[in-house]
Amino acid sequence: MNFETAGALLSISYSADLNNLKEKIKNLLLECESKEAAEADIFSLCRRINLVFLGEQKFRLNLKIYSKGQLIVYLKKLLEINPTNSHQFGFKDTEILRPPQLGILFGGIDTNLSKVGLDLYQRNSTFKEVIDEMDALSTRNGGPSLSSLIYGENVKLLNSVRFYQIALLTIQVAMFKTWVAWGVNPSFIVGRSGGEIAALVASGVISLKDAFKIVDTQTAIVSQLPLTANLLKVFASEEMVLEVLGGLKTEASVSLIYSPSLCFVVCKRESTNSILALFNARNIKCINFDIQHVGYHSPLIDSVLNQIESLPDGVEFSKPSIKYISSILGGFVDGTVSTKEYWVNYVRAPVRFSQSMHMAQASGCEMILEICPPRRAQANFWTEKFGMDRYFQSFSEDGSALVGSLETILKLASLGFRIDWKRFTREM
Repeated sequence: MNFETAGALLSISYSADLNNLKEKIKNLLLECESKEAAEADIFSLCRRINLVFLGEQKFRLNLKIYSKGQLIVYLKKLLEINPTNSHQFGFKDTEILRPPQLGILFGGIDTNLSKVGLDLYQRNSTFKEVIDEMDALSTRNGGPSLSSLIYGENVKLLNSVRFYQIALLTIQVAMFKTWVAWGVNPSFIVGRSGGEIAALVASGVISLKDAFKIVDTQTAIVSQLPLTANLLKVFASEEMVLEVLGGLKTEASVSLIYSPSLCFVVCKRESTNSILALFNARNIKCINFDIQHVGYHSPLIDSVLNQIESLPDGVEFSKPSIKYISSILGGFVDGTVSTKEYWVNYVRAPVRFSQSMHMAQASGCEMILEICPPRRAQANFWTEKFGMDRYFQSFSEDGSALVGSLETILKLASLGFRIDWKRFTREM
């Protein structure tokens, strides 16, 4: 399989040596105008040119090519590059120079993690190194090994809040580091709910070791709570949901604003029927998940907030090295993540996912790569609510990275990302 081209994409990478660039273009023009080229299709010609320029490092020009005549016109135009302003070409209907700005999304507690990434764990050194590091941290603290938790005999422990969140942190950081090793570098990091801490690691705010300390300590506290909460999916705006709930703030609260017209509500299990009746009376569609959990992002967790606000000793914070948009803050992360207020809000405040997605798009994010196994609803959320036609996945729906990441990396390469093909093919 040829990974360097996808469709009629002309991808020219070049250095600051414009004389060398122009010499190559002259030779390619002769080829394109030859009798042999007249019999070749546009995809073959673009593939040939892309391979000529493969390996150059400084600049990249991506052009959509629809005909052989257009290809020849563009190559001639490239011969007119001004050496003092070589990054501006003035082409119409083209994608020039840079890949789209990518946001990597770290999702929350809503995915089955059993066996996720097993194929990568067995053959990818970067992915395995993170699993092994977390193995050591967990066993040193009296917990199960992460490999047995996700892939082996301890998989049933994923039913507990504590070990699920440790596994979620592990898989997300491992997959993120694997993408970076393959040459996929994001412009934005977006964290949602339980994915916030992995996102803090990815953006350089905290170390993986400190992230483990935080998750292990906080989930041990939360795990002491009784499973008295239920979850409702309400097809209405936050304002409408709050209006319907009225004075029932101790019985139910908005836990997640997923989109402008979709919210999730945490309520006491014994109050479920009365709350459903309130929404039915207003003709608002509401789905009862009928599950038992501790009640993250609701008043049901208030009794342990005084313990949550105290972080483990020795946790260090840095400024983000990648722009990080938090769904807890509803905006960009700054120094507030080191405060007690942030960590209380991390477990208690509603997750403003819709707001963070709007913030990402308004700030220039053009495409999203999701770290955890996908849910179809999330893809639809991007394409329908934000008009995004670039939504990519790390895993297939069964947790396989061989299928999910292969399809994604081919698309990313076609958009101009510099993929380390030798490493990717060796490890896949």
